[in-house]
Amino acid sequence: MKVETGHYYYLDKNNVDILQNRMFNYTMNPEEITHQYNGFIRFSHILAEKKDFKLEYKLQAEYYTYNYTLQDKNYKGNLFDYGYIGKFSSDKVPMYSSQTYYDPVLGKYVYPMNGLYTTGLTFIPGDINPIAANYTSAIFNLYPGGFNNTNDLLSCRGLINGYSPSGVYDLYNGQGTVYDQYIKRNNNRLDFSGTVNMSIGKNDMELGFSYEKSTRRYYSISPVSIYKYMDQLTNNQFNGFNTNDPIQVVINGRVTDSVMYHRVYNAEGQTVFDKNLRQKLGLAVNGTDWIDINSYDAKNRTIDYYDENYENIPLVLKEICFHSIFLAK
Repeated sequence: MKVETGHYYYLDKNNVDILQNRMFNYTMNPEEITHQYNGFIRFSHILAEKKDFKLEYKLQAEYYTYNYTLQDKNYKGNLFDYGYIGKFSSDKVPMYSSQTYYDPVLGKYVYPMNGLYTTGLTFIPGDINPIAANYTSAIFNLYPGGFNNTNDLLSCRGLINGYSPSGVYDLYNGQGTVYDQYIKRNNNRLDFSGTVNMSIGKNDMELGFSYEKSTRRYYSISPVSIYKYMDQLTNNQFNGFNTNDPIQVVINGRVTDSVMYHRVYNAEGQTVFDKNLRQKLGLAVNGTDWIDINSYDAKNRTIDYYDENYENIPLVLKEICFHSIFLAK
């Protein structure tokens, strides 16, 4: 019996030259890693051999695998790090109409709640991408009066989670710009073949079989924008306020003529992501708690929500997994 085997392994790891990064942001070039392996083992055996007769068989198994990864060399597979700037917190204050309204439930005229006002935006820079966080810190320093909400901050060129620094004349990326692409590719192939050869005089006969199993996988995402998607997919189930259940506002023990309302829950508007996130946080899936995505603290793994009375409450998120929150049913 004759046994042959062979193996080939290839590993390549290098930084990708991104044209837009050459001037100001070359340190943020992504890396690509390629692993490739090919191996085989072959058996051949002559069962019988005479003057005009020969019988032999051959068996061969071959395995091939190819793995490719394109990622940021600092954040790698930590997808929630790519677009993280820092923790943003604010207060949601009920606003009340200046005109009275007769409430049939209370049986009297009151000043009804007509919305929420976001104010007192604060920012704690993250240390995951300190250069990008410096943009927002600089804007806060330029405007000592502060900002009421994240929209005001964005209008002044500040950055929140999921946003990248502005480019330079639309030619080059600004410092701290994370390459917004993460790619995983995996190809596997298993081959198994065999032949039986019989020679009688000048006549040859060969029988054989071949089996091949091939798998190709590909995965790509733009991770910087994850926080934008999270914000868009959260709290969509709240549709106005429940005016059928007025709550009289009490200040310093005194009942006022102002009334507050809780949010209205609409199950049809709730996304899978919102349901999964609430389960991870231990909140009621059909509750009226408003989750503030931009309040996520990557260092302490906390996130804030506003309860039904609009009080800001922090929660510990034990794990944050892209697949389990975005894709779980």
